Order: sequence, then C-alpha cells, then structure tokens
Amino acid sequence: MRHFIYPVLVAAATACSSTECVVAPCPLPLAVSLQLTSAATGGTVTGTVEVTGAVQTSFQCTGACSVPGGGGTYHIKVTAAGYKSATQDVSVTSTQRGCGCPMVATASVVMKLEAL
Repeated sequence: MRHFIYPVLVAAATACSSTECVVAPCPLPLAVSLQLTSAATGGTVTGTVEVTGAVQTSFQCTGACSVPGGGGTYHIKVTAAGYKSATQDVSVTSTQRGCGCPMVATASVVMKLEAL
C-alpha cells in the first residue's frame, strides 16, 4: 500500500506544473451566509428567501441559511409572516486560482426584519 500512495501524491503535486491543467470538478462555493432576525427582539425569524442576480433560487430559511454560488451581485428578498418584507443587494467577489477552483469571499449578511 505504501508504494501505491507515494506515486499518487507525486502525480497530484505535479498535475499543474505543465501548461495544461487537469482540474477535478469544483464544489459549489458558498456565496452568502444569511441570518434573519427580528429588529425588535434580535430573535431568529423564519421566512422565504428569494434570490436573483448571480443565481436564481427560492427557499425557506429558519434563522440561518446560505446561498451557494460564485462571484457576482445577489439581490435578496425576504418575506416572513408578521414582518415587513426586506431586500438587500450583496456583492460577492471571487478570484480564479490558476489551475484550480475559484476562491469566493463569502459575504455575511444579517437581515433585521421589522414587525408589521
């Protein structure tokens, strides 16, 4: 087993030393880390999150959730029972790392919802 691992490690370490790279599939990065709270109490709020812009998705969020994606602008709209809807635009940056997956700077966002 030892003799097999060493050549694999050497091959992995030198895979990007040539002009042509072999890149494994990249996992979808985390673009936005989102928290929904009550502006009055600071407690968590459950609501529906609609995202447009760099990605388009809609999902239920129970206080804390995340939006996967790469760099770009994300328009986030939150609706929750008993609260005014809230929107926020978020800019997420990413950089391409030579021969590899892009690196995304995850944006942390706290949306404080006001009661009706």
